[in-house]
Amino acid sequence: TRLQLAYLCFFAETNEPALRLIHEATRYLRSANDRLGLARAVHLQAEIAMFTQGAGRALPLYEQARRIYAELNAQDYLIRCDYSLVRIYHILGRSEQALQLARRTYTLARQRNDRPMQGRLLLAQGIVLRALGRYDEAIEVYQQALQIWRAEQLELEQARIIANIGLVYWSMGMLAEARFHYSEAMPIFRASGSDLDVASCQINSALILLEEGNYLQALEGVQDAESRFRQLGDIEGLAFCSLIRGEILQALGRLPEALSAVHQACVHFGTTGNREHLAYARLVKANLLLEQNRYHQARLTLQMAQKDLQPEVGTFHLPYYYFQLGEVSRRTRQFREAEQHYQRTINSLSAISLQGVPPEEMGRVLDRYRQIVSQSAWFFVGQGRHETAFRILQQGKGVALRQALGAQSAVATELTPQERQRLERLRRAWEQAQQRASNSPTRQREANRRYLEWERYRRQLARRRPRWGASQSLPLQPDELPLDERTVLIEYAFAIDGIGILSVRRRGRQVVLQGQVVRVPSETVIATLTDLRRVVEAGASESRIDALARRLYQWLIEPVEPSLANAQQIVLCPDGELHSVAWSLLKGSDNRYLIERYTLCTASSATVWAQARRKLAPSRTASQRPLMVALSEFPKASTGGVRGNLGALPSVRQERAVFQRMFGRTARLLSEAQAVRERVLSAFQDATLVHIASHAIPNFHLPFFSAIALYGRQAPSWVYAQDILQSRLSARLVVLSACNTAEGSLSNDGMMGLAWAFMVAGCPSVLATLWKLPDESVPIWIEAFYRAYRQGRSVAECVRAATLSLLKNPRYRHPRHWGAWLVQGAG
Repeated sequence: TRLQLAYLCFFAETNEPALRLIHEATRYLRSANDRLGLARAVHLQAEIAMFTQGAGRALPLYEQARRIYAELNAQDYLIRCDYSLVRIYHILGRSEQALQLARRTYTLARQRNDRPMQGRLLLAQGIVLRALGRYDEAIEVYQQALQIWRAEQLELEQARIIANIGLVYWSMGMLAEARFHYSEAMPIFRASGSDLDVASCQINSALILLEEGNYLQALEGVQDAESRFRQLGDIEGLAFCSLIRGEILQALGRLPEALSAVHQACVHFGTTGNREHLAYARLVKANLLLEQNRYHQARLTLQMAQKDLQPEVGTFHLPYYYFQLGEVSRRTRQFREAEQHYQRTINSLSAISLQGVPPEEMGRVLDRYRQIVSQSAWFFVGQGRHETAFRILQQGKGVALRQALGAQSAVATELTPQERQRLERLRRAWEQAQQRASNSPTRQREANRRYLEWERYRRQLARRRPRWGASQSLPLQPDELPLDERTVLIEYAFAIDGIGILSVRRRGRQVVLQGQVVRVPSETVIATLTDLRRVVEAGASESRIDALARRLYQWLIEPVEPSLANAQQIVLCPDGELHSVAWSLLKGSDNRYLIERYTLCTASSATVWAQARRKLAPSRTASQRPLMVALSEFPKASTGGVRGNLGALPSVRQERAVFQRMFGRTARLLSEAQAVRERVLSAFQDATLVHIASHAIPNFHLPFFSAIALYGRQAPSWVYAQDILQSRLSARLVVLSACNTAEGSLSNDGMMGLAWAFMVAGCPSVLATLWKLPDESVPIWIEAFYRAYRQGRSVAECVRAATLSLLKNPRYRHPRHWGAWLVQGAG
């Protein structure tokens, strides 16, 4: 009776009486030698500990109860205890262990025909699989759970599964699919009276709509969620709603209303004691004050935010904090102070960790860091501080690339344990000094000294461990770049109010670094880029295309035209939306396309280009292990949508014939039914040339889930960018002959997506596309490209040769036939 009363107290959330009753019940259970009763008492005590003391305290109690259940073969109780342990292991970061236990317990629940527990265990598996980034598997188990709840006619459980599927799609960056699932779940939650679930769906839908640019609908959704959280008395929910409402109002240009909403968020987060979110809300508030030219108040708000940016919560937000201090100083014309803050911004970016960023937020975070780097570098170009601007671009670009390369175990293990420990110790010493720096000049000097110690040791390691050094992408100086006298490198910083351009060229033993600032609003440039792509894809007249191409040439090439005299190759290091520029078709006053005058290649930074050059094998002769993955037919999936209904690609058959003709018996071909996921990923490892001809779908919100379509019986299967990131490639060249493979999510690494992933995996040159390729011209372009490649020419030279061959043919002269091809990396 006491144990049953304890359960009632627990359900009524009166934990002290419950614990007292458990203690009393335990005496009687021991005296009666009731081991099952004792296990149940410990199990209930574990449940209470979970809610009052946390997972760490609850774990040994759960494990104690489980041991007794197992000894007694009390399988129904054992299943329920294991279900709780799955949650505990997951919370404690032991997700693989949680997944294995969930699968074992699910099998046991099936044997006992316990349908509700099967559904709960499948839900638990889905949650763990999503956390592990195994999204396709998560959706599969959620669908199984959904079938169980439909058979049991439990609508509320169905709605929760549907909402979880929506969250997985959001994590994959598939926003339309996520929003569809949330809209399916919400009416069921409303009918069931589950206001908290309704509010959670509304706030997630609002965030998705904000990301899609549908601001008014997002605002309506977040206001509804806010009303529900207020009725529930959920202060933290109210705080998040106020913050999101402020960001939406800011996007709409309603700055006073946005400021009021974000101020409310600060008040609410202060009440809950959530210091990390309070600090972030204050940073958003400071940004709004900056936009309204209220500099003194912005500085005061940043000082308040600084108090909450402690090492355990603040590292992630530090770059944004320092950058805003720099913006306040710049706008109040305190340029020396602005320079210090911008430099600290870039230093803090060098140590940032993205591991704690929710996958659905990754795109926004990376783009914010990119804007910070661009604006900082643009400031120094405008001040005539070209060396400083160049250094910032090398430090700031490639942050995510360094982390991705460093995460490869084969590279990380090159350091000895002692080297890794010292490196980590120096990094922590700098980080702690930076946290203490505040506004004290003495402490700022100490932080700078610690940073230089860390940087010097990294460079020492890079010299001793070249492969590890390559993975770190340590920033280079202009005179360290592998430039010859016929090559010009151009770095861009794309800021809100203009473009900073730096050109680097070797003249004899001297390296000349020059800079220009082009005053043109970013919206104007982006609108021109959008118009150019639209008219090219639509097949508009060449005169209409040329007008837009000339405008871009005036902004991007003409300012540095004097440095291009007698040059043969241009290495372009774009920034932001400039990664979408079809550089080949820009036109100057001589009415010639840029690719008619120069060989072109692109890289995310000068340092990345230099790294890619080092990875090239000395010989540029045709590959001895060429691989082609080619699919021309795709099944129609019952799920529909973009990924479910892929059209046939008849030109792929011609492309396949060209590849076989060029490489003969040395070519390995995985075509149609042979192109299954496991086989393709395995084949990637050994090939020295990879050519992929299929459908590709970029993911602009979560770039690691940009995908290439492969063979599947009932629906296409997919190989994702994240699969490629986990590979180690031998290829010197990857050709992505599919639509939009150069696109992805904007970051300070450029467009993160499929092409980027192949570079991270070790390929120094990737040939990708900016838009949909016309079927009729692709095989012709590809044949001309490989004809040049077989002659041992560089990839960039082959692209130019193929393009010039199409320009000579009146049928294929239009830019839509050749302008999409873009060579990234070594060139």
